[in-house]
Amino acid sequence: MARVKKCDRCGVIYQNNQVTKNCEVLGGINLCNRHDESLEETHKDLCDDCLRSLDKWLQEGSKVHHASEKV
Repeated sequence: MARVKKCDRCGVIYQNNQVTKNCEVLGGINLCNRHDESLEETHKDLCDDCLRSLDKWLQEGSKVHHASEKV
């Protein structure tokens, strides 16, 4: 039986991710929220398009951050 997922960002229905990073297939992100003494973790499924968008956003933010450090 095929496993069907729904992207938690855009809502698209998909079966498997194809996006890889460091030879691992990516399937989403884990968000951690520290509240007082506890740590709350939430997993978000992301489709390939949203994974690529997130990676692009992270890479561009890294470039902006490094450029501002050179001042």
